[in-house]
Amino acid sequence: MSDEGTSDTPSLYQAVLAALSDPAHRKYVEKLKTDRFEASKKRAITLQEMAELKNLHARLDGNGNPTAAVSDVGSTALMPVQEGQGQADRRAGPPSAAPPGRARAAEPDRTSQRQSISAERQAEVVDLSQDSDEETRVPRLNAEAGASSSTSIARRSPRNTPTAVPASSAMGSLRVQNSKRPANQMNGVETPQGAKRAKTSAIAPQASYMHPLLQALVDAVPASLNQRVAHMQPIVPTRIPPQKLPSAAHPMTGWVKRKPVFVDKYGAAQQSLVTKLRILPSQLVDDAAAVALRNERRINHKALFAKLDLNPGLPTFPGKPGTLITSRDDVPLEQPLLVVVKPTRDASWLYVGLYKLHKHDRSVTAQEWKEMPKATRNGWARMLAGPERPTHDCYFRIALRLALSHSAGSQVPEAKVEEAFNLYNRSRESEQKKMLPSQQQVLEGLERGYDTIGVLTLEPIAIGERLYEEIWDARSTA
Repeated sequence: MSDEGTSDTPSLYQAVLAALSDPAHRKYVEKLKTDRFEASKKRAITLQEMAELKNLHARLDGNGNPTAAVSDVGSTALMPVQEGQGQADRRAGPPSAAPPGRARAAEPDRTSQRQSISAERQAEVVDLSQDSDEETRVPRLNAEAGASSSTSIARRSPRNTPTAVPASSAMGSLRVQNSKRPANQMNGVETPQGAKRAKTSAIAPQASYMHPLLQALVDAVPASLNQRVAHMQPIVPTRIPPQKLPSAAHPMTGWVKRKPVFVDKYGAAQQSLVTKLRILPSQLVDDAAAVALRNERRINHKALFAKLDLNPGLPTFPGKPGTLITSRDDVPLEQPLLVVVKPTRDASWLYVGLYKLHKHDRSVTAQEWKEMPKATRNGWARMLAGPERPTHDCYFRIALRLALSHSAGSQVPEAKVEEAFNLYNRSRESEQKKMLPSQQQVLEGLERGYDTIGVLTLEPIAIGERLYEEIWDARSTA
């Protein structure tokens, strides 16, 4: 028998050990522990609230008898008072307080006062658990008992006083939160304004980071132009130190010279709209845990250098979406493209991230040309007007259409533009200058809708925070 017991003991022990080591069993045990802990925490919070209600009733008791008030909390504060309830269920006043008739007349006021305090207390505890995503959920006191009477009393007596909300710890200290809205106005609110502000303030920086001249230009952008990218979510920098990003105190942070940094160090062209930057591929990975690979080689990545005066909808902060006003067909679409913008007329440029460009189905409208910033209107007027021929054929054809439409008083067909295009190439230089519009004719033609320019949307897909930091740090060694 001992031999059997000796031989069975290891196998039984192994079986029990295997059962305890089973993942399903461990998961069950952890869930059981969690449920028990949450239940005990809720009981502790409920007891804490009950004690607070007792103390409140003891201080506000009309009879000046704290002991009686405490003993009455269980039936008055936590249980609703039904209509038609007899005098036997109510507490009688002290014998020497007043005559019986007067005591009975004053007693309903004291009882309703306790009911009002209890109802307001319950309503505030329940509603404030929905007032912010950061606040700890507070269990309801006595669930749904007395919901109708509590709601009606709370609506008559809104409170704007600070309310103590239990912290996440079961017996922790109380946090005081000032309730700005009555309890009846907070019922059914899904996302309070306080929570919305906390969320949106972290998504993107406010406009105060911009230089005053840049701010004035951006503020004058037509709302309909920015509406084209309203559905795109910005990317928030997480790795770049705040002191290396534009701010209200230092709006020029991040801006570097094109020649010594982008041209000499990264191999960009001096004047081109579309060029390349010589970078490390790992610099485009924004994961904070990623590191540069050993023996990693630099590659030539396509880049876009655009001016803000011609394109006021461009991103002005790393990771923000934007728009590009252009009709050129040499701008890469639907592929990753590094974007660098020129916010002012000096030689400073700001790298804003890795984007994917999409062609929008709506070009700049005549009304939008009227609402464009003055710098944008004048910039395009200089680009399309004579006496010199516009560099790109797409803009040259737009210039010819504007000139012909101005002479005709209406928009001319495409055949007339092609005829003028061929005639221009056969004409002398003196005749060619006469075929191009003036700056005033360009502005009038765009506002009348004789012709227009297309719009590309810039969707952020990454910032390339390591590249941003390297570009900013390179200014001191350039």
